[in-house]
Amino acid sequence: TQTEALPLNTSAKISGKELDHLSEPKLSGKIAMPSRKRRV
Repeated sequence: TQTEALPLNTSAKISGKELDHLSEPKLSGKIAMPSRKRRV
């Protein structure tokens, strides 16, 4: 279970970083959006 919790925590941190990018100017937002779709 701990091994599975690690990736979950990492995903949460990544989501937080992406949210920060969205808060940044539209330029950074446009770059962050494609990156998110690419990961999915």
